[in-house]
Amino acid sequence: DIIYRTNTTITRRINIDTINPLIGYDANSINDGVNLSYSNIYVNVSVTELNLANITFQLYNSTGLVNITIFTNGQRNINWTGLADGSYTYNVSVRDYANNANTTLSRNAKIDTLFPLIDYGTGSDVDGVNVSRNWTYLNVTVTEANEINITFNIFNSTGLYNSTTFTNGARNINFTNLIDGNYTVNVTVTDIIYRTNTTITRRINIDRTIPYNIT
Repeated sequence: DIIYRTNTTITRRINIDTINPLIGYDANSINDGVNLSYSNIYVNVSVTELNLANITFQLYNSTGLVNITIFTNGQRNINWTGLADGSYTYNVSVRDYANNANTTLSRNAKIDTLFPLIDYGTGSDVDGVNVSRNWTYLNVTVTEANEINITFNIFNSTGLYNSTTFTNGARNINFTNLIDGNYTVNVTVTDIIYRTNTTITRRINIDRTIPYNIT
């Protein structure tokens, strides 16, 4: 008689996954191109994937990679804290167990936690000066990495006489063709967070009239 003996391998399980995972930013994530006055960047994502392996959060600055954090527990958010002022780029990648992957678009954010500094520079008319000319010159020094504009103001006895705003980094102005009278001046600098700082107001008296001498 023929004896039919058989043997069977251990059963192996195979999971077929041909679909790339889906990933997108949630509403609480820092928006693209935002300017921040605080030193942290929060990112939150939504993921569609049944066989999630990991999620990778990456943060870069102008010199390269600042931080890379990989979660294998399904965590969907991160808060990078204690960041120095500067420009940052971030993205988030998701990978499944079949090695299918997807990555968000990169977003940019700029951190500026410092108020601008401004003061009068060399050559500016000093406070309370009396001059016999029809102009006054102002020059300032500014400490601000993310300046939007600088505004030079001059007032007379009736109110604002002239206001000139520069966006090209100019640091001086010469107000000309001034009539005799008392003037006040100040200069304001504004940064990307719309924080401002203004110089102390200075007073200038213009008097070109020669006294009439009666003998």
